[in-house]
Amino acid sequence: MLSERGLAVVLALALLALGACSSDTGGSDAGTDGRADGWADGGDPTDGGDRTDGGDQADGGDRTDGGDQADGGGDQADGGGDQTDGGDPGGAPECELPFSVPQDHSIPGPSGQVSAREIHLLCAIDFQDIHARVLVKAVPLEMNAIHDTSYEAREAWVCRQGQEQPEALADGMFYYQLFHHNWEEMGVGFDGLRFAFDFAEWCVGGRPCNPVFEIYDVRRLSDDALLADDLPAVCSRVTDTGRPRPLVPQARVPAEGEEIVFERGSNSGQADEQPVHSVTVRALRLDLREASNADFALFLTDHGNDCDGQPCADTGAEGFHIRELDGEWQPEPGFEDLPAVHVTWYGADAYCSWRSYLRLPTEAGWEMAASAAGERIYPWGDGAPGCGQALFDACQAEEPGAACSLDAGRSAEGVCDLAGNAAEWVSDWYQADYYATCTAECRFPRGPTEETGYKVIRGGGFADPAATLRAADRSFAEPTWSSPNVGLRCQGGAGTPWE
Repeated sequence: MLSERGLAVVLALALLALGACSSDTGGSDAGTDGRADGWADGGDPTDGGDRTDGGDQADGGDRTDGGDQADGGGDQADGGGDQTDGGDPGGAPECELPFSVPQDHSIPGPSGQVSAREIHLLCAIDFQDIHARVLVKAVPLEMNAIHDTSYEAREAWVCRQGQEQPEALADGMFYYQLFHHNWEEMGVGFDGLRFAFDFAEWCVGGRPCNPVFEIYDVRRLSDDALLADDLPAVCSRVTDTGRPRPLVPQARVPAEGEEIVFERGSNSGQADEQPVHSVTVRALRLDLREASNADFALFLTDHGNDCDGQPCADTGAEGFHIRELDGEWQPEPGFEDLPAVHVTWYGADAYCSWRSYLRLPTEAGWEMAASAAGERIYPWGDGAPGCGQALFDACQAEEPGAACSLDAGRSAEGVCDLAGNAAEWVSDWYQADYYATCTAECRFPRGPTEETGYKVIRGGGFADPAATLRAADRSFAEPTWSSPNVGLRCQGGAGTPWE
């Protein structure tokens, strides 16, 4: 017997299939312009000595200031729209989707009228020769006795790569459902195909572990034949100001498992990497690439450059390739795909929160991902680094290269640039002897509970020596500090309900 959710999904799929026969050429009037967000949208560190270039690590020193590097980084061209190469999911359509400011609606509730906001979802589609982005807008209808709000999709649009104008999908060619515990289902149909979005993992209470679509299936509209299933989805919710969030592909790390136990640290590394100890972390979904200038420009335009009372980025620094014009931040031409640098820890933390249901990785989670759960010295294995695997000081680059341009340096799950290119902020406060405090029962560590004045930086950057590319290497700086050598990436949840 079908559950309430299952029946609703079957009906929605049937309506979409029937819509293949519709001759209507435009979506119905949403009545408003907008989207609704249904989701609630320690101690003094020791210096560490000459572990890098001898610079003062308390203030970031010279190990991350980029220095004076000669060119020689080679061609860092982006690989295109394939989600595994760090390129733009859904390609880079020339047309502009009709984003609009979310509107609140007064709808019937259990004790009278209540206010609810529209939901606007942006997703990328890469299937065979189709590279497109779709925007679905749904309006709230009513709230039931257990405070679940029902929604109905009223508009949907598609922008294909190479297309100059967005296309409104016909009635019956799209649907959106929101169920109990924020289950969602969404589908769109065009070019004779139906694309149905869903979640990859289900957790306690039958709810999605990660509240963002993770997969999609492809069926032929004419006969409902399944052409592909469980393709990786890249979706985001439009912001409260009607602006898109970045579409950044993620990888589940590791591919299987929920609670991951590994040996953290290195007996052959620096003193702050010892003692080696057993750590338990949760599986995660990690951005395949570092945040780009194009990504961070969207954030600055929507959020501004104030992050918890501190600058999000040093926007006047040489090497900061994002410029403001009439309130809109744009990456400088040719720098769109390079990592966003000169970002403070406050900016990195705020950016991941703004991406919705994401955060900076913990130090333990980051090392688990970079070391293949303690099995590798470097993300790619145990072999010494070369310029074909990572961009570091020996490569004599003047600044970071485009994302995912060095396939040989990927991690076990295909994550790019965990070593080199740009070092990365993580969430933890830094404490030199922290590992000694986390040896008996070290489960899901998040660093010192008290502020220490310094945040951890991981991964090494284009201006750093080879030693910093080791997965176990630790560095740190004041959270207000920024550098042309330090950027960020975000993580989501996997395997267990998102916290």
